[in-house]
Amino acid sequence: MKIATTSLLNEVFLPYRIICRGFGRSLRMLNPIIFYSLGTFVLVVGIVGWMGNLLIIYVFFRSKHFHRTKNVLTLNLAITNALMCVATVPTFVASSFSRKWIFSDTVCQMTGFMAGWFGTQSICTLAAIALDRCIAITLPMTGKLSRGRRAIISIVVVWLWSLVWCLPPFFGWNKWSMQKYQTGCTFNYLSDNTFQRWYIMALTLAVFVLPMVVMIVCYYAIWRAARRSTLALKGMMDLGSFQNLPKKRRNVDVHTAKVGVLVTLLFILSWTPFAIVALIGWAGYGHVLTPLAGAIPAAIAKMSVVVNYVVYAALMPDFKRGLREVLPWMPGSGPRRQRDMTSRCASVEHS
Repeated sequence: MKIATTSLLNEVFLPYRIICRGFGRSLRMLNPIIFYSLGTFVLVVGIVGWMGNLLIIYVFFRSKHFHRTKNVLTLNLAITNALMCVATVPTFVASSFSRKWIFSDTVCQMTGFMAGWFGTQSICTLAAIALDRCIAITLPMTGKLSRGRRAIISIVVVWLWSLVWCLPPFFGWNKWSMQKYQTGCTFNYLSDNTFQRWYIMALTLAVFVLPMVVMIVCYYAIWRAARRSTLALKGMMDLGSFQNLPKKRRNVDVHTAKVGVLVTLLFILSWTPFAIVALIGWAGYGHVLTPLAGAIPAAIAKMSVVVNYVVYAALMPDFKRGLREVLPWMPGSGPRRQRDMTSRCASVEHS
């Protein structure tokens, strides 16, 4: 066990000797097992993520329960995740099993651009969902009157905002280039040019830090609003009547807080490693990053296509009801009337 751990640490931190095209820095090739392991991992994640997000899209357009205005942003999240799987997973997997980039420079640039565009869209959509739910719960009248229009505007803003931050590399501010592990492409976070490096900081602030702050603030506001509602309801009723309320309704504040914390933590766990690697390169310490130090965060970030599906669809009562509607052969839990009543109660909490 000690030998295996030492070998892994050596892969991450020891100096390297082979020159990697596009960076001009000394590298040491990864162990073939690491290439195959990363390729297999990303292949599984890509297949599961692609199928899961296609299922969300299918259920949205076929089910009257899930085809609702409040789920439009979830649909956009599924579309961007599915596109990310199609655009980035095949080249990464093929190159991993070949242990080198086997496509042209043009494919490298386009793959890097699409990974960046769809990835930032996914992050910004998570923030838009948090903001939409926050407005719907804390400002219910405004949320009911304009939620459809707000969802469309949010999608347009998300697509344009992410596009604005992914186009500069094509016009000289940074560039899309090969990563150290030579199986994927992204923006060049190892540049020595000060002007190029500031793009990394601006990008991180615009499409990582800002969405994370929005999610934290919105879910905290949701928790506070839910807690105030519960306390107000409890104050208007005697203790016996309050204890007779459905358990889900009495614990709405706790449940909302848990969902918010879960969403935020999964977001941070998926994208923080890659953001840290980029900031290390921005700070001028790119020489300490080995191929493995860049490959692992990139693979972890791809897990977001599965994480988002689980959190925003598989746990949504509307989606479960829609899934039973379009795929009735799937086993349910409990009598249909009881399932529908539970779904309606839970839908109020998640709206």
